[in-house]
Amino acid sequence: MCSCSGTSDAYILMAVATPPAKHSVTWSIFISSGLWGLVTVWAAGGVGSRVHGGGVMSVLIVAVVWCVLSMILDMFIFQDAPARRAENGLHGLLNVGFLAVVIFRLSQIAGKRLPLLGSLVKQVNHVVTGADLAWEVSVGPGFMLYHPTGVVMGRRVKAGANVKVQSSVTISEAPRGQETILGNNVRLGAGCRIIKPLSLADDVSVGANAVVTKSCERPGAVLVGIPARELPAK
Repeated sequence: MCSCSGTSDAYILMAVATPPAKHSVTWSIFISSGLWGLVTVWAAGGVGSRVHGGGVMSVLIVAVVWCVLSMILDMFIFQDAPARRAENGLHGLLNVGFLAVVIFRLSQIAGKRLPLLGSLVKQVNHVVTGADLAWEVSVGPGFMLYHPTGVVMGRRVKAGANVKVQSSVTISEAPRGQETILGNNVRLGAGCRIIKPLSLADDVSVGANAVVTKSCERPGAVLVGIPARELPAK
């Protein structure tokens, strides 16, 4: 159990997402990924139309490529899209949070083959989406970033499936020989901090702006405050 002394409850609340339902998402990923491609490269396509006269075709080509890559990578390898689609609907795959997860997964693939390339892709993610996610981080399927701006996850962090992270969350890099371990279905509220190596059990929720300094081994616990303390079980 997490034994932490508490301060103000002003740091408590975070949104608790509805558990994702099971849906067939292949068609929606195809459509939404194509739309995301159209939106994200529209400006570039406009430039292309002025320079090469082929802006519309460029947009369509990039959209189709993004669409196919998203389906292949996420449906059959990463498996993050189904949870986002089930929870947020079609538009859930159109936001920058989904893009941040896809680029993070690509950095993992690149880093395992060439660490320098993984670090480069990680920096691209930071510039494009605002998420600073080390490629060495291990996260199970169903990873969700609601608002990736300001999210930091350092090396030697291991997380289970269906971890949900809101904006400006920081999980500090663990020292060599140590790890920060998050269980399945852990939810991290906006602005919370995990500043030292520890472990959180399955289904633990961390409130907004909480600072977690000790492990919590009770599944389903809610941690709030600075330093974080465990709310009494109902």
